[in-house]
Amino acid sequence: MSFKSVFCGVIILSLTSAGLAQEPTGFVDPDTGEWQEIELHNANAADTTNANELRPGGAGGYNLTGLGVTVGVWDGGDVRATHQEFNSGGNPSRVTVLDNVGLSNHATHVAGTIGAEGDSASARGMASNVQIRSRSFFNDENEMRADALEYDISNHSYGTVAGWGGTISTPNSGNVSRWYGNYSQSTQEDSDFGRYSSGARLVDDVIYDNPHILSVWSAGNDRGDNISGGQNARFAAFFSSAPANFHESLGGGLYVVSNATGHAPPPSDGAYDILPAGGQTAKNTLVVGAISDHTVDPHNGGTINTASFSSYGGADDGRLGVDVVANGVALRSSGSGSDTAYSTLSGTSMSAPNATGTAALLLQHYRNVRGLQGRVASGTGGGGLSEGGEGDVATLDVTPDLVNASTQKGYIIHTATDVTNASSGGRVGPDYATGYGLVDGRAAADFITDAFTGTDETRENWLFEQTISNPAQEIVHNFFATGDTVKATLAWTDPAGSSKFGLDNRTAVLVHDLDLWIEVGGQVFYPWTLDINNPGNAAVQNQANHVDVVEQVLADLTTLGPGPLSVLAEGTPFSVHVGMTGGLSFGPQDFALLISGATTIPEPASLVLLALGGVALVRRRR
Repeated sequence: MSFKSVFCGVIILSLTSAGLAQEPTGFVDPDTGEWQEIELHNANAADTTNANELRPGGAGGYNLTGLGVTVGVWDGGDVRATHQEFNSGGNPSRVTVLDNVGLSNHATHVAGTIGAEGDSASARGMASNVQIRSRSFFNDENEMRADALEYDISNHSYGTVAGWGGTISTPNSGNVSRWYGNYSQSTQEDSDFGRYSSGARLVDDVIYDNPHILSVWSAGNDRGDNISGGQNARFAAFFSSAPANFHESLGGGLYVVSNATGHAPPPSDGAYDILPAGGQTAKNTLVVGAISDHTVDPHNGGTINTASFSSYGGADDGRLGVDVVANGVALRSSGSGSDTAYSTLSGTSMSAPNATGTAALLLQHYRNVRGLQGRVASGTGGGGLSEGGEGDVATLDVTPDLVNASTQKGYIIHTATDVTNASSGGRVGPDYATGYGLVDGRAAADFITDAFTGTDETRENWLFEQTISNPAQEIVHNFFATGDTVKATLAWTDPAGSSKFGLDNRTAVLVHDLDLWIEVGGQVFYPWTLDINNPGNAAVQNQANHVDVVEQVLADLTTLGPGPLSVLAEGTPFSVHVGMTGGLSFGPQDFALLISGATTIPEPASLVLLALGGVALVRRRR
């Protein structure tokens, strides 16, 4: 028999057998009316994000454990809350299961990657003291909204299936490859790849209404997927109406066809433009691709290798799609088979929690540095839920100070290690393969520390949380170069756009179009932009960016090229500008602005040139 439930207008079907509920498999897309399967992006991430340097005993000396941070894990089932990795010293579990749909090895593995305690040293998670709320991926947008004040970061290691997606069993043709696109619409590409769907819009809307939610999504594992059995093999695909010739009808517009019936199989999913429609194509999420182990310290962007399966961006409107990468190959983590079970998985499903756990440590550090309250009472230790907060058990009934996701995304992206390995799709600057690069927790923590603990005279890194309140406003910060790379990153949480339809719709979904640029002696340096029609090309800095909600500018006095970037000479005055194009349809827009390589103190000879170093000016744009 089957069980149906309504999810934001979406019909969801799950099958039951012998009265036992099985993990749901899909839903009817409200945009197209087509059935969409959901797949789990299994992942395995070694500790290449330098989270190890943030934990107790780490080289950074930060002693971070994720204490006071709660992570919502939406996945294919329940996390095994009784696993030894979540119950240190016999304390109550740090995992709260809310949906009770049945244990999932995948969900348990994801949760362990984020926050296993390390009872098995090789399975230790990134943040051993985080609290975890376990939910099924069904009804995720509604639950994200309803639970918004209960968690800080959400992890989503799943996505809808698009393009080639394994095999299905048919009555007359046996096992055949399944292509999830609409063959009547395109015989070359699944139009759901890169599309800003209703699901993407809903996720953006939840985050815009709850701007503290850092929502992390796995990029997917579709790169190079193809038909099995050769080009003459039969395959199943959706047709808007019955094709003239076919081998069999499977119902619901799904037909089995082949070259013999005049239907050549679509090509492989390729590399670029293969992000599934959903959280991966939303604007306000942090989408994570996968790389292999990278244990070089410090990171070497020229030797970082993307995992062969990791999906590349961009989104159909040219947005980056993949924001950062983390390790997603062969991680040993907790399993659901027993309280002492472990398993080893690979995929972007584990690169996402690798980034999520690192982000939890950074959020704890940011709160510490800013004197903000986490989700535990001051002075309590780690452990599980406690009525009275005795001993080393945390008290979790404290209202936390919420930190904007734009700030969190900003310091993660601003300090990521640029992947320049061309054989892995890397280029100088952001690229559709690896985004802004490999998450570097140590670099982000050091940035936060310098930005808020140094004096104005000594700091070289800056983080501003500000607001554009009218379209004519321009915010300016004046600095002097330190002689290191001058870099500025702008991040904001944008209102949800309108969902898009059709194949490769290039209409931008940006609503509030903020602009970032740097001026040096009358010369303007623009943010990075990419060309979605030539996705393998390197990013350029010759125009404004009108598609992304994260913009970044590097400034130097020579031509930017594929080699090492030169920097501004020490003492060179420069200004960082934030303005906007178009209007503010939804009112004032908050943003985070991060700047490196900047000081308020000029060289003595330059002292008379700029007496306003480091002062933010607000002026009307001409």
